[in-house]
Amino acid sequence: FGLFFFLPGLAVIAGGFVGGSDGPPIFFALPFGGIFCLVGGAFLFGRSGMTFDKRTGKLETWWGAFFYKSRTEYELKDIKMVALSRETRGSGKNRRTVYPVKLEGNFPTPIELEAPLNANEGRSLAEDVGKFLDLGMRDVSSGTEIIREAGTLDFSLRQRFEADGYEPELADRPADAKSTYTPMGTTHKISIPPTGFTCGSYFQIGIGLVFSGMFGLGFFPVLFEDDMPTEVKIPILLFMGLFVAIPFFAIVGSAVSGALASYEVEVTPMKFVLVTKGMIKNSREEIPASELEELEIAGRVPGQANLAMVFGGQSIMVRSDEKTIAFGSGLKAEELDWIVSIIEVGLCS
Repeated sequence: FGLFFFLPGLAVIAGGFVGGSDGPPIFFALPFGGIFCLVGGAFLFGRSGMTFDKRTGKLETWWGAFFYKSRTEYELKDIKMVALSRETRGSGKNRRTVYPVKLEGNFPTPIELEAPLNANEGRSLAEDVGKFLDLGMRDVSSGTEIIREAGTLDFSLRQRFEADGYEPELADRPADAKSTYTPMGTTHKISIPPTGFTCGSYFQIGIGLVFSGMFGLGFFPVLFEDDMPTEVKIPILLFMGLFVAIPFFAIVGSAVSGALASYEVEVTPMKFVLVTKGMIKNSREEIPASELEELEIAGRVPGQANLAMVFGGQSIMVRSDEKTIAFGSGLKAEELDWIVSIIEVGLCS
């Protein structure tokens, strides 16, 4: 990226010196080209980093380019929490979802460490920093705030329950629950039937229609023009296939598949297993109980438990350091709470 500034700036400066009467005057070439070179050089040769020093109790952040280096120091004791969130940055083709890891504490703005593109990478970094500094962790990347205390970041869910003296209890089954529960000794099985189409499913299909329609309506009428050569129609058909048909069927297919999928959950003191039965194939995911660290309802707004459910947005989230499993989207909040209680009891039975 820096080359787009550095090379044109260098060319302007060179033109001022060697271009003679045809080149730009020196008084213009030097400042104008110099600004471009500096900006481009900052991108090309700029470096940044930070150093945690427990011996001095300092955190130093620095940034530099060429011979310049800027430093800022913070007291480690002023850092109170490691935070993981989810943000959308950039625009257009550069638009992307990132999972920034920040240090929160007694300073005006949080200090950002990194912004990985992968949620598990961000979570792993946040845990490593939290363990190194003996800090707690606040995770809002799923839409639900999850607080984990210092010293427990590597604990499994069962270990945290034991440390807190918490004994899970089975909640009452909601009268309108769609799922069925079958206890078999230390094995607990839950069958979740297809939830059908929700507002979220229709919203997803609507996005597919709008996206494909924007391209399709613009190019489809052209194909019926009598004077349109065949060699022109073929590339248009290929374009419509790539950017209209394939995205449409992918988006709609995903919505239909989610609406018609059923789930089988199996929980024991040794493992958590989720089998997804789709229209075409089944899939199986597993997390050992010793590695299962989080069990939450993602997408829930405190005090508004059924808000996200309107759009099919609430789901049960089971996470380890290596894997995140989500299921149950489209079920009512009370039923999600009931299923979470079964999983907790199953892990601790």
